[in-house]
Amino acid sequence: MEGDDTTNNEVDGTVHGDVHQIRDVHGSVVFGPRSTPPPTRASCPPRLGRSSAGRPT
Repeated sequence: MEGDDTTNNEVDGTVHGDVHQIRDVHGSVVFGPRSTPPPTRASCPPRLGRSSAGRPT
């Protein structure tokens, strides 16, 4: 394929379900519905401050 600058993605045959052709992934990939909705900011516990020594303030 030297000198060929075209790309061709094919799935040959019968597919029962989803097909994902993925090249580069940077981060998480999750397929399917979420079992619970993501937490809202109000439902998350408050963040603890840190001192310069790395201990909780």
